[in-house]
Amino acid sequence: MFTSGPVEIGGDYEYVIKLRGRLPGHHHIHPMLAVNGAGPIAGPGGWMDITGNYKDFTNPIKLLVGGTADTEVAGLAAGLFWHVLWGSLGFFWIGWFMVRPMFLIRARVLAQEGGDELLNDPVDRYFAFAMLGVVFALIAIGFFYTDSQYPYTIPLQAGEPKIKATHLKSDLTVKVLAADYDVPGRALRMTLQVTNSGEQPLRIGEFTTAGIRFLNKVGVANNNDPSYPAEIMAQDGLHIEDESPIMPGETKEVKLDSRDSLWEIQRLMDLVHDPDQRFGGLVMSWDETGNRHINSIAGNIIPVFTRATAG
Repeated sequence: MFTSGPVEIGGDYEYVIKLRGRLPGHHHIHPMLAVNGAGPIAGPGGWMDITGNYKDFTNPIKLLVGGTADTEVAGLAAGLFWHVLWGSLGFFWIGWFMVRPMFLIRARVLAQEGGDELLNDPVDRYFAFAMLGVVFALIAIGFFYTDSQYPYTIPLQAGEPKIKATHLKSDLTVKVLAADYDVPGRALRMTLQVTNSGEQPLRIGEFTTAGIRFLNKVGVANNNDPSYPAEIMAQDGLHIEDESPIMPGETKEVKLDSRDSLWEIQRLMDLVHDPDQRFGGLVMSWDETGNRHINSIAGNIIPVFTRATAG
């Protein structure tokens, strides 16, 4: 998206990203969502192969006044011209004062009492006024010439699109009772209170956070995206203390942990250094007919730096 807009907490948004490759090669890319006040949130990465020849790439657009323009080269000559012109003017200005006299000599003279009067040359003053006139003349010529060449223009847009969110229905209600992060064991341990308000038993099979998927055997069996990058999916990363299904109308506490080296590999362990440790993610469960139920969870998290020992 080229503009920003509000999103609803707890809402679901579906995006389709269409890309055109410019540079052939083997590239690693990440989708990214930038949140105002929080910074960018990168999604799961993947490798993309772009084939073809770079010299054959074009990006034509249709103009409102008729005709087309290739944005790869449109305005390139004008841009180079103005860069060379202003750069040459700037070097000429610097060169003038390098020879009347050079910078080091001027600095020594200015360091003396009354040195600025010694350097107050009328020729320099006339030269400065002449350069000022040249600059204003070039700006005026450039403006009127561009206006004559492109009489129809559209100002920069700063709209705010409002996209309606969808809400995925879930028969499971999830509440975070406690959560801690086991630093030596590289595991997020959670105690959840879950309530099944549906008519079928539900089994938790996946926890997803920051694009990293932690699955148990239920999640693996119901994986609906086999093309998901394997390097950010822990096939046996989700462990539940009581793996019995959550029956209709039942409310119980579920203790589960997402344990895998991906916490360190994907640098998610940095959360222990934050002044306000919080986490968020999605808990996914399935009923007996294979329907997926998604619940978003979030809460405070306490880092634990020592392993518990029996004794």
